[in-house]
Amino acid sequence: MPQTERADEAAAAAIVARELAVALTFFDTLGSVDYVFEINGRPGALEVSRYTETAAKRAWYEWVRRDDESPHLAPQLRRSWLVNVDRATQFGGLAQRLILALATLERLNITEYEQLDADWWAARPTLTEAVAILEDALVVHAEARDDINGPTQVLFLTSATKTAHGPGPAAHAIELYVAATPDNLHKLAASSGAHRHLWLWVDQQSAGIVEIPLRSAARPEFPITLPDEVTELWICHESTLHGWRYSTAQGWTDFGPPAS
Repeated sequence: MPQTERADEAAAAAIVARELAVALTFFDTLGSVDYVFEINGRPGALEVSRYTETAAKRAWYEWVRRDDESPHLAPQLRRSWLVNVDRATQFGGLAQRLILALATLERLNITEYEQLDADWWAARPTLTEAVAILEDALVVHAEARDDINGPTQVLFLTSATKTAHGPGPAAHAIELYVAATPDNLHKLAASSGAHRHLWLWVDQQSAGIVEIPLRSAARPEFPITLPDEVTELWICHESTLHGWRYSTAQGWTDFGPPAS
């Protein structure tokens, strides 16, 4: 049965079409790849998927189902904030509970909070109340963001803390993830394409070991091993449209959003 092209699939296909200078055709029927194309007369296939930690995804959907605030708009704030919380926190009303603390940080021109330094923060009289709120909400890390379009809001990450996040560990995590996605690999193998491309979207619910370094200018340097079913890998941040591309022949390259 034919499927309907999703917005995230179309966005990925548009970037691939631009980068490869090819025309892609939406092809998805039940069990097939999402797009087909040709390069120099040789067939190609593109499968669009998402790099998401299962436990974080489950927590996210449960929270959205229960919380009437979604998408957590916060007109009281000057900028949007990305807040990393422990999964044990109480999600109901979480954004509203944090707005006072985040507004205090903004008023003092503070753009980042780290739980590991909470005692240092709490010792400052101007921050005592804000830190108490952040600690009570089990906030691990919070940062003001300039790369989130639209009205100011509070966005949450529940998948990882901000440790050991560099392009090297990210590349290793990506390598392990791709090898453990049999559905994607099966679709690409069944396509019989000479060029078999796998696209992975990254968002704030993706594991931080990949999500955080993908927001930086640096890219991985050392090679990874792709399964035989994949000839080229694309991984792109949904908020910034900055991404990395990997093939055995060319190694790592990067790409950015379309020119405005």
